[in-house]
Amino acid sequence: VTRASSPLLTPSHFTVTLTTTSVTPVCSAPSLPPRGPDPWTLLSHTRPENRRLLHTHQTHPSHTLLKEEMEELRRKVESLKEDLRERDSIISRQCIEREDLCAELKQSTQKLAELQTESVLQREQWERQQHNSKKELHRLQKDTQEQMQQMCERHAAEVSALTLTGSELQNTLHTLTQEVTSLRHQLQEVTSERDVLKEKLSAVSCEKAEQAETLYKLRNYIGTHTGGEEQHTLIEKLQKEKEALCVSVDLLNIRVKSANDILRLQERELEQQCDPLHRDRSVGLLSLWREKVFMLLVQLRSKESQLHIENTQLHHTVSDLQQEVQKLQCQINLLQHNVQDKSAQLQLHDIHTQELQQKLCSAVDEIERLKKHKESSETSTARITDIVHRMSVCVGEWESQVEAAQCQMSVLTQRLEFANTRLHTVH
Repeated sequence: VTRASSPLLTPSHFTVTLTTTSVTPVCSAPSLPPRGPDPWTLLSHTRPENRRLLHTHQTHPSHTLLKEEMEELRRKVESLKEDLRERDSIISRQCIEREDLCAELKQSTQKLAELQTESVLQREQWERQQHNSKKELHRLQKDTQEQMQQMCERHAAEVSALTLTGSELQNTLHTLTQEVTSLRHQLQEVTSERDVLKEKLSAVSCEKAEQAETLYKLRNYIGTHTGGEEQHTLIEKLQKEKEALCVSVDLLNIRVKSANDILRLQERELEQQCDPLHRDRSVGLLSLWREKVFMLLVQLRSKESQLHIENTQLHHTVSDLQQEVQKLQCQINLLQHNVQDKSAQLQLHDIHTQELQQKLCSAVDEIERLKKHKESSETSTARITDIVHRMSVCVGEWESQVEAAQCQMSVLTQRLEFANTRLHTVH
């Protein structure tokens, strides 16, 4: 039984319009395979044929043509089902790939987070090390400058003090050398005078020996006639008398020598006298002159004894000055050794300063190396971040494509169900 059907609704009435935002891909992503002809479009193309078939069915009640048309429609539906199955397989494969990509993205994100935390920790550690090294470097520079300044000031003060002491010692040595030379000249003069006095003293010693022999004879003579105690007291008395006699003998010798000199002078003058008229006058003058010469000779002898004492004192003074010169020479040698010691200390300080400078240079090189390593780590981190960002963009694009494919698949499923219902209705 055939009944008149109302005008059929086309699948376009049930089509859901989807708006997808276009995303610019950053990296190459697996795209969907090229789509074939839309089955709903084919079904919409069959609409006029259905109308024509219905019209033919109404006008020509022949079932053969209708069966042929139905077979053709079934074949088309089968082909459409094949296309849908292929699309389902492609979508499932893309879903598996999407899950794999999501897992890889998750792992990459975790690795990126770990790398970022590690890089942040390393950066903080490097910054702390750099800050500590800068502080240590500044402290070392400050300590080195202070030590060098203190050493330079101390060395300058010591050098100035040693220079002043050396100049004073040089001046003292020069003055002492001059004094020693003058004393040597005086010593030579005194030595010559001493030789003259020794000759005179030898004559006096001969006289003393004669007096001692006489005294010994007197002692022997007295010892034979007196007792022990009396002899002892007499010996002491004779010793004192001997000393007094020695002094008086010395004075008498001086006077005798002076008198002999005066007599020689008088004899020389008497021989030269020629005029008998001026004899009394010359005798008075001669007596006055004799007294004066005698006084001068006595003064001369006393002066000679005084000069002998002064010569001995000069000898002692010269020996003391020589000892003082030796002491000053020892002090100069000691100061020279001190200067050499200070120079050695300065050289050691210079070596220590060079070692500190080398340590400073090595610390600066280490800081530069850490900076370069930090820059390389930052560049690698930025590169990894860029790669992860690009992967996330690609994954987002793939997700949008998969969502669009799922939406399109759902729409196609609805249209296919609608087509099946219409086919059943047509049958």
